[in-house]
Amino acid sequence: MINQILSYLISPELQETLFPIRVVFSVFFIFFFTGTLWFFFKTSWFRKIFWQDFVEVLTYKGYWRREAKVKWKQIVKKFKKGHESDHKLAVVEADKMLNEALIQRGYGGDSLGERLDQIKDDTLSDMESVKKAHRISSAILRDPNYKLSLDQAGKALDIYRKAFRDLELF
Repeated sequence: MINQILSYLISPELQETLFPIRVVFSVFFIFFFTGTLWFFFKTSWFRKIFWQDFVEVLTYKGYWRREAKVKWKQIVKKFKKGHESDHKLAVVEADKMLNEALIQRGYGGDSLGERLDQIKDDTLSDMESVKKAHRISSAILRDPNYKLSLDQAGKALDIYRKAFRDLELF
């Protein structure tokens, strides 16, 4: 009985009949395998789960450092445009960048203000200045007509730059 079943399964007639089905399933396999690979490499899931750890082990530096440098260059570029709106945007983005850095460092809380309250004084060298820069950013977000001079924006960005160096972002 088993021999008859095996001989039927390997018979040329059955294989010829199943060939179109094998082709269709092969095409589906290629399509779904390619889609899986695309999802794997294009989404942030792969970067967060595997790639970040791999890069950190090889370079002995945090993965987010490279991204932080790029973001900081964009912020400085906005600041150098010379318009008040660009200065405001640069300060707000620097504040957001500090918030992201503190989240990555494991500080909890619902807002940047709460995270800043958790930081020990030895982590950031000038905590009061950082809080002042954060208040400026908050004021910009609350009041679209907030007047920010070039000097104030430059000082705020210098404070953020110093905080990022204290956090060893760059």
